[in-house]
Amino acid sequence: MLNLRGFSLVELLVAIGIASTLLVIASRYTAFFYSELVKINQSVAIEAEFQALQHVITAHLEQAGYVQKPIPTQLAVSYANLPTVDISSFGTEAPNSCFTFSYDQNSDGVITLSPTELFGFRLRDHAIEYSVANRNCSQTFWQDLTDTKDVLVSEFSITPLNVSTWGVTYEIFVKGSSSVLSGIGASTKFVVEVANVR
Repeated sequence: MLNLRGFSLVELLVAIGIASTLLVIASRYTAFFYSELVKINQSVAIEAEFQALQHVITAHLEQAGYVQKPIPTQLAVSYANLPTVDISSFGTEAPNSCFTFSYDQNSDGVITLSPTELFGFRLRDHAIEYSVANRNCSQTFWQDLTDTKDVLVSEFSITPLNVSTWGVTYEIFVKGSSSVLSGIGASTKFVVEVANVR
């Protein structure tokens, strides 16, 4: 047999075969782990999007109905006179997928239209939108909070859980999936306590 620096041709071919097999196995595992990493990144991105959404909705909704007034005046307000959170939907979207409310954001003692102190959140075309410029649930020209290039929101709803003279407790549910990879999704449910509404 041909001897190349102490190796026979057969030994050389066996070594090349083993190295090739190891490279193929390593490539397959690398591709598998990369695809799993991409899935995990997409899942984490959806979770982060929903956490940010929860923070924004909670920060605004828990102030619904608030108007800056002296404490004796606030205590004298009857339950019947408290404002409401209006719940409906846009077009053919699911019931309870839109809600609007107001509060005295700049603490000047009144709810005004300029600057607007009327807020809202809704599901429309797989995106969560927020109200700007005094829009109700049936009107257009709301702004997107979520980006359909990243996340497709399939469910969004608000449900009053407990109504009392103290206020209202709302449960908000959001469910969505990745626009980039099919089969990757998440959902979240959170509760917001609102003292100044009925």
